[in-house]
Amino acid sequence: MGTPVVEMVGKRFGRLIVLSMAAKKSSSTHWNCLCDCGGKSTSAGYALRSGVTQSCGCLRKERAAAGVRASKTIHGCTAGGNNKTYRAWVNMITRCQNPRSTQYAWYGARGITVCDRWQKFLPFFEDMGESAPGMTLDRIDSNGNYCPENCRWATMNVQAVNKRNNVWIEIDGEKLTQSQWAKRVGCKDQEISTRRLRDGLSGAEAVYGKQSA
Repeated sequence: MGTPVVEMVGKRFGRLIVLSMAAKKSSSTHWNCLCDCGGKSTSAGYALRSGVTQSCGCLRKERAAAGVRASKTIHGCTAGGNNKTYRAWVNMITRCQNPRSTQYAWYGARGITVCDRWQKFLPFFEDMGESAPGMTLDRIDSNGNYCPENCRWATMNVQAVNKRNNVWIEIDGEKLTQSQWAKRVGCKDQEISTRRLRDGLSGAEAVYGKQSA
């Protein structure tokens, strides 16, 4: 007896729905399929079940086209064009994964990592897009890792506020960094530091001076 035929009519494999069994052209059973794009094709059962065949051919064409676009994008980012985005990716990888980097002590050595997906530039570019003028790569949680959920393009001012070593001061329910308070009241950051550290003041006393608290 021959190998029993696995019933596949009506089943989905990738983008393909099996419509009927095709006339045998070899020892393997072939099936007529309808693709989500509207195209029709015939494929061997083992190819469908193993995932080798997932479309009428449209998926391969799309991936090939995407590869061309990706190649042009990567070339544009490395050889001119929007190279700032590519440099941001390189610097991220370097400071987290290269112990010889001058920034490694504050990133890789602290356990800050780059997610698996972002080990290659194209997925990083797909997730983050191009860096707009004046924007740099920023982690929302400054103690968290580099991944799509924790990263954004941000201005230097936003990044400065997000630094893990910022001193936060709350006055009347409003919480700002020491630098922001200094800018607000028109004094130097160092003046507030002196009041805090030398004079032992805090809150409004440190920001406005003891006499204005």
